[in-house]
Amino acid sequence: MKYIRTKDVYTKLGIGRTTLFDWTNPKSPRYIPRFPKPITINGSKLYIEEEIESFMQTLAAKR
Repeated sequence: MKYIRTKDVYTKLGIGRTTLFDWTNPKSPRYIPRFPKPITINGSKLYIEEEIESFMQTLAAKR
């Protein structure tokens, strides 16, 4: 299992930092409930790379 930082997530997805925060914020109208949740380790938000890749495959399959 590989963890990646927030910056790596939005770079991999080709989106901006604000978009990523909107997708993960339940109060945002752009919130995506199925988006992978981050893990907090020593104050840093990390994502599981496999979950991000799976999310990307789901988006690609819907087009």
